[in-house]
Amino acid sequence: MGERTGRGLGGGVIAVATPGAGPGALELRALTAAGLAAVPVHAAEALGGVVAQYRPDLVLLDIELCPTTVIEVLAELATASGPAVILCGSLSDPSRRAALLCAGADDCVRTPYLLDELVARVLAVLRRTQRDRRETQCVGTLVAGSMRVDVDHHSLTINGRQIALTLLEFRLLLYLLRNRGVALSRERLLVDVWGYTIGTLETVTVHIRRLRSKIETDPSRPAWIETVWGVGYRFRAESEDRDFQRVCRTRMEGNRVRWQHYDASRAGPPFASTSSSWARRPTRVGTTRARPAGGFTTPFSGPLSTGGPAPGDTRTRGAQEL
Repeated sequence: MGERTGRGLGGGVIAVATPGAGPGALELRALTAAGLAAVPVHAAEALGGVVAQYRPDLVLLDIELCPTTVIEVLAELATASGPAVILCGSLSDPSRRAALLCAGADDCVRTPYLLDELVARVLAVLRRTQRDRRETQCVGTLVAGSMRVDVDHHSLTINGRQIALTLLEFRLLLYLLRNRGVALSRERLLVDVWGYTIGTLETVTVHIRRLRSKIETDPSRPAWIETVWGVGYRFRAESEDRDFQRVCRTRMEGNRVRWQHYDASRAGPPFASTSSSWARRPTRVGTTRARPAGGFTTPFSGPLSTGGPAPGDTRTRGAQEL
């Protein structure tokens, strides 16, 4: 998709796909009063044509129009330049809301709802998506170790392998990358990534878990997205990886040096070397060597006591008889 026709929050284009959507629909009137351009969509089949023609910034979709194909509709809209999506309808089941959010929805609004709340949620999502669009224009590629995020093409590669992410997963990863090394609370992620000031923190937990399952080698022991107990989550800073590698190299070098000294000490003095001072040491005759308490052993007489020579041993060392 090309550039959108919306210009700022006051000129954003909203495609409203709700039952009975028309010029007199309450949703259209409330959005128009907020300075937004609301385009009615009468059927789910016409949503693709409206999106292609008007390139809206956001789609407000009632799940009653596509109760069985809402996941497929979200997948069609989940492109790099596609519109944000707010689902509304009878979404009282928390597990279903979580599944729809994971499938690519930016927000879910339960019916019945207040029009003021609906407009506020639309504006919050528009602020977030437009902020993300400005940030992506400043940074084209983010790199962290073997991870490479191409913001322009909405692509993620790890060790050269392409990883598919939904729009919300991609936004969450970008936010963590741009704040690498910073411990981020779930409340802050909910406000800055989702644009919610009131919402369930389980939404953040579910998306972090799904993101880890896609980018981590072992999600139970994450190497990229760490859990900071009592705070939230943190993307591992690149400097921490370098420090960890430096410590490992230092320890390995220290072990290598210690083993070299250990091997040298086990080798003993070079008795066979004629140039050694040990080999040239003169033999001292007539000296007495102190015996250990338990005697000492020679190859020819076995253990000797401290009281005298072994029975039958008549050999002497110098002038002193052992």
